[in-house]
Amino acid sequence: MSDGNIMKEGGSMCRVRKFNTVLVILLILSNIMIPRADADTINKSSITLKVGDEYTLIVSGGKVEKWSSSKPGVASVENGKVTALNVGTTTITAKTSNSKITCKVTVQQTDNTKYRKNSYYANKKFKPGYYVLFNTNDSGKATFAIYKGKEVNIYNTIATDTFKYNTIVEVKKGQTLYMENCYAMEMSQAIVRTTGEGIFKVGTHIKAGTYKVKPIDGADISLYAISKKWNSEPIESMQLGLNAETEITVKNGQYLSLVGCKLTNKN
Repeated sequence: MSDGNIMKEGGSMCRVRKFNTVLVILLILSNIMIPRADADTINKSSITLKVGDEYTLIVSGGKVEKWSSSKPGVASVENGKVTALNVGTTTITAKTSNSKITCKVTVQQTDNTKYRKNSYYANKKFKPGYYVLFNTNDSGKATFAIYKGKEVNIYNTIATDTFKYNTIVEVKKGQTLYMENCYAMEMSQAIVRTTGEGIFKVGTHIKAGTYKVKPIDGADISLYAISKKWNSEPIESMQLGLNAETEITVKNGQYLSLVGCKLTNKN
């Protein structure tokens, strides 16, 4: 083979190697710069909501097989619809066939006055009246007690109880409200979530009428109670069996307590 042919062949091989190198670089850049068409994405990686707010997360790419919340007491999720329930932070996860994508949700209370100290004596600064207490303990229950006079003393106890999401109390003039793992808001200012368990005043938090009550999945016990006053004995109550469903009718001014169960549709 002549020197000229060797030079031509060498030049051709050199051009082929350069072409291959450029092609590899282009392929690498395309993988880095151009997202895969089948990559799952969510419209928000983090959101901040007020208690009672709702926001719908949207996943693009794969079909969502399951939505979940790391702290369902802070914010719940159903088919991508996030409902802010209580102050705190949680992570919403959308599981698809390809991946798990998340959104951090921060829930703040409304701008109304919140009473966060352990105890308050009902006078001019802490007005006598009805208050909604909200649990701040993500992993357990909150406790309250109402005492006669200023002294926090077991012998002066008027009422005491524990609760998971919220409760309603009346603090009269000359009484002391004591709280652990919760805060209080005047009932006229509080936004109460009614999609799960809790205590609700009919006519204020829910409308009077007929409802279906259904156990919450995974609840240890499911029961409801209807009372004329916030601290009176129930005029109607029932413990629900597993996967059972019942119908109740509530009137304005009554108090409905739900433990391990929730309201579904209204007739």
